[in-house]
Amino acid sequence: MRMTPVKSKGALRRAHVMLRRWEIGLRMREAHGDPDIWLLESKAPAHRSPWSDTRTYPGAATQAGPGSAVEVVESEARLRVYAVHDYFVGLRTTTGTRSAYSLYVMCRATIEACAFATWVFDPAARPEERLLRGLRLAAEPLRRRLKSLEAMESDATGFWGDDFRSDITSAKNRALVYQHNIERAIQSIHAEHQKADGHASREPSRVPSASQRVREMLCDEMDLPQGLDAYHRMSGVAHSEALAIIGTWNWDTKRPSIDYFSFLEFLHLALCAVAFMLERRAACWGENCKLNKLHRIIHRVEHIVEREPRVQMV
Repeated sequence: MRMTPVKSKGALRRAHVMLRRWEIGLRMREAHGDPDIWLLESKAPAHRSPWSDTRTYPGAATQAGPGSAVEVVESEARLRVYAVHDYFVGLRTTTGTRSAYSLYVMCRATIEACAFATWVFDPAARPEERLLRGLRLAAEPLRRRLKSLEAMESDATGFWGDDFRSDITSAKNRALVYQHNIERAIQSIHAEHQKADGHASREPSRVPSASQRVREMLCDEMDLPQGLDAYHRMSGVAHSEALAIIGTWNWDTKRPSIDYFSFLEFLHLALCAVAFMLERRAACWGENCKLNKLHRIIHRVEHIVEREPRVQMV
């Protein structure tokens, strides 16, 4: 049965909005449980696929912590896919919650995870570029971990006890070994690239910031530059910036609010990022993507945006 927009105001319009949100949430629940969307068909990449070429690249087997360099890189990419799969549940719950800010935070987390996953899964990246990206993604939080452990070690006075200081020292030593292995793997891949091409890799020496990587994905790769404004508004709320909070404040109800159009705009951007990430992963693995259910949700949201009026939801 086809649902037609309700033009009346007040309670009927709010009931209509709730119905639309329930419909989207139900579709997202079905998509979240569909293994065709989230799982690859084969455990091994197709022959001569971008990921297969990465696995066989000289230096890919170099030890880099708990596994080889290519295993660490694959883990970095896959863990972000797992995170997006879980964030998808959070996105779905925003269709039924009265919290205005949960959508901002969940959409932002989803988009950023997709941005870094696509950075590694980029099928156009050369094998050494993919390896260096993934290894640097692994190295970045390790640097922060070491700084934190060093600060804790310096503050671990007699109040904490010898056992606590010993645990911190052990954790720091393990992190140092892991960092050394990753740096050695990075140097090995640089050396292999220079031997083959005669010049150093063009890959930057540091991981881009989340905002920089999201900008690259939205503007250069997805051709959605209009999504940058929405992303910055999400970030402002996630960081509790006063200007962003004021922008969401409903002075009549004296509480934060979000209009129906913005809700759909944010959700649409996050869903497009998820689809883009999964498409890149499949292309890198040498497989076809089965995203029919996800694309139907995206098209449904686009259809609603074109036809529905702006109304306050909460």
